[in-house]
Amino acid sequence: MAEDPSPETIEERARKLEHGGEGHEGLRDDRAASRRAARQILRESEERIADPATTDRSEDDAIRRSSEDTV
Repeated sequence: MAEDPSPETIEERARKLEHGGEGHEGLRDDRAASRRAARQILRESEERIADPATTDRSEDDAIRRSSEDTV
């Protein structure tokens, strides 16, 4: 399991989320919700980085897409 993000990293991301933006409109001006969302986003990001399927090209569990799949 990945480490929890630092309080400083959470605060930095929360400040960005608190200003809203596409997909984060519900967090505008809500510091507590922004912190919770930031913590979850950062944890999920760390988990993806720690998952060998996302970084090891020889890992069978990796989902690979061609450019045609993204159109």
